[in-house]
Amino acid sequence: MKKIIVAALSLSTALCSINSVYAKTDAARRGGGNDASSSGHGAGSSSRSVEGRTTESIRVTGQGVISNNGVTGRAPGGGLMAPQHGPKTKQTITRDYIATQAPTSNPVQLLAMLPGANTASSDPFGLQGSTISVRGMTSGQIGWLFEGMPLNDVGNSAFYANDVVLSEDLQQVSLTPGSSNINTPTLSASGGLVEMNMIDPSHHAGGMIDAAYGSYNTSREFIRLESGDIGHTGVRSFVSFANVHGNDWRGPGKVKSKQVDAKLVKDWAGGSQTRLALSYAAQDTQEDRYPTLSQFEKYGNSQDYNYTKIRNTTNYYKLHRNMFQSMAATLPNEINVTRRFHLSETPYLYYGYGNGGGASTLTAGSLYSGTQKTALLDPDGNVMANGTQVMAYTPSIAKTVRIGNVFKGTLELGNHTITGGYWYEWSDKMQQTEASYIDPVSGEAANVWGQTYNYLTPNGYPYASRSQITFSQVHMWFIEDQIDLLQKKLHIEVGFKDAFVKRDGYNSLPGAPYRATTSNNVPLPQVSATYKLGKHHEFYVVGATNFRLAPNTSMFNVYSGSTGKLATAATSQNPEYSIEEEIGYRYHSDLFLADVAFFNYNFTNRQLSLNAYQNGALVSENVNAGGQTTRGVDIEVATRPILYHLRPFASFEYLHASIDNNLHVGNDLLPTKGKTQIMTPSIQAALGLNYDDSHFFASVNLKYIGKQYATFMNDQHIPGYFTNNVTLGYRMHKLGFLKAPQFQLNLSNIADAKFRTGVYSFTNAAQTTQGVYGTSMSGSAPTYYLMPGTSAMFSFSTGF
Repeated sequence: MKKIIVAALSLSTALCSINSVYAKTDAARRGGGNDASSSGHGAGSSSRSVEGRTTESIRVTGQGVISNNGVTGRAPGGGLMAPQHGPKTKQTITRDYIATQAPTSNPVQLLAMLPGANTASSDPFGLQGSTISVRGMTSGQIGWLFEGMPLNDVGNSAFYANDVVLSEDLQQVSLTPGSSNINTPTLSASGGLVEMNMIDPSHHAGGMIDAAYGSYNTSREFIRLESGDIGHTGVRSFVSFANVHGNDWRGPGKVKSKQVDAKLVKDWAGGSQTRLALSYAAQDTQEDRYPTLSQFEKYGNSQDYNYTKIRNTTNYYKLHRNMFQSMAATLPNEINVTRRFHLSETPYLYYGYGNGGGASTLTAGSLYSGTQKTALLDPDGNVMANGTQVMAYTPSIAKTVRIGNVFKGTLELGNHTITGGYWYEWSDKMQQTEASYIDPVSGEAANVWGQTYNYLTPNGYPYASRSQITFSQVHMWFIEDQIDLLQKKLHIEVGFKDAFVKRDGYNSLPGAPYRATTSNNVPLPQVSATYKLGKHHEFYVVGATNFRLAPNTSMFNVYSGSTGKLATAATSQNPEYSIEEEIGYRYHSDLFLADVAFFNYNFTNRQLSLNAYQNGALVSENVNAGGQTTRGVDIEVATRPILYHLRPFASFEYLHASIDNNLHVGNDLLPTKGKTQIMTPSIQAALGLNYDDSHFFASVNLKYIGKQYATFMNDQHIPGYFTNNVTLGYRMHKLGFLKAPQFQLNLSNIADAKFRTGVYSFTNAAQTTQGVYGTSMSGSAPTYYLMPGTSAMFSFSTGF
């Protein structure tokens, strides 16, 4: 076998002088690579007509890069672009790019180079979370799927990027901006869809290790163990573990994380398959303070929580930790009943529990729970005298349990492929803010989870400023017909889905309405088509509707803990609804890929999430921003290796998003009609360049993000800025029992530039504004994400 391989490689080298030979990777190699245009392994042939004669050309495929992490050296743009053929814009990053980023990178950071992806991170390594907007739509308007299961928060649709799937185990991340698929199980896809898929277990026993050390004393250890094929059972699996420990990048505090991924694949006769995928994370991260513009101009990156305990202040850093643990598990089954009839189901389970830290001062005699004034007991069980003040730990605690299943069947009838199915989900989300003891000597919470050592009221129950639970049920049925015409040059998809969502909310605060119920039924038609013109050209059009459910917090009244007065009234908000039109063009060849898409969206009941503090706890509030019109164009281009080993990538977006109406503020209207929507830069452009000669590899990625507003009145903004990331590395083929060991260095923000990168909390206006009916509306300052300073991470990895 070794002689045959040597002979084949020698033949490939000889033919390079007379043919255009493009090395194709072995797609079965560990880690994949998922080059969608790969034609297989070994040698293949094709015929073509030249001046009326039929000639035959031979294309030889070689092995490409030998790596321990799935890098192929062939993916277009260094893995930043993949060939697409569906009737929608779809942008995919693959292992070639994922593996060359810092091993701590989360899925949001990995999307940063795509045309419309406007990202900002709380820290340089993605450990404390990241935020994203795509074509001006935030992460809460995007459906996030992990191996087919939804991951958006069942309450406010948020996505927590640092809680799922290790980068070494991530095969690809695909973004479909603007719309979701007919069978997508999500209530949050008015702005698009992101699908995350893990690598499959190898057929060979072994594994991989990755050890990294970087800036801010960040260390990380990773190991993956592969079972290989287990006898003749058709079963193979892997389990991975990663441990991270580091310092907060701009203040006191630590960042700690432990994550476990696992996947099992069972291959059945006839091509059927069962997969079990699981991802567990336990996080203990430091929260940071997000400055206003004036604070940033005065302090730069140095403003944060206090390093030392100061008497009677709530800004001690140890009271602002984010503790969270989560587990996502899914069991997709693909069953080939006959050659033309297929069934699939994806049952899943999610569990999450934790809190966002916070602290407040409680004053006995003027303390309210809901609308009722209440006394407070000290740690000895005695009623505290009026006027007594105590510092209390008041985190925002949440627990979520959700189970669901997506079932569908597909039938092929001639040139029709008909798919129908049903999605059901039940979820239970508890949210509460109680008050627990703070040690007067250390200044730390007696229990960082906020579960025990609570201040009690005279009736023996813990004092709470928020106590609510929401039960939700989702019923969604869908049907779609895919039609191939004109010898499969024309492909049409016509589909319809109907989503019914019922929520029952219970508010346990005294004086608050105990129960609130909402029901929404949303019909969602879609139609799309592609037309292939010749071998390389493809046109596509899309007409789709999508929606996003209003956050569950809009169902509940919020009361002041110091006055008992209503702070925010419950509202019955309609779901956000979008209508999308899109027309696009693709060009594919063995060397070059291009995709251009023009899009238009019309939104009603545009939902925006606002980070805010309620009684000392950080929570998410919702704003109905009314109507919005969004138009623009996305462009991305990439090549496979040119000039020997270079793979360039470029993307560009022009975006115009305008507010269609004046916004209600109190009894007046804020004059926002025609203003540019917040967090929607009109220009984004990216340039990436990758080099990989199978031993030495390097990449440079630059991104420009234009001006974006932070207020509805457009009176405060973030100026345009550039980001940069550099990768340098060297890999060997083999060293003893080590397979393809490699060294890698990742650098970001090389110039240590200091600027604002994203809007953390927006406001109506930064300056005092006169309403349409003459009311003087006072302004308030938005807060911002900051660009982390220069960071570096060095890693060593190897297979075994």
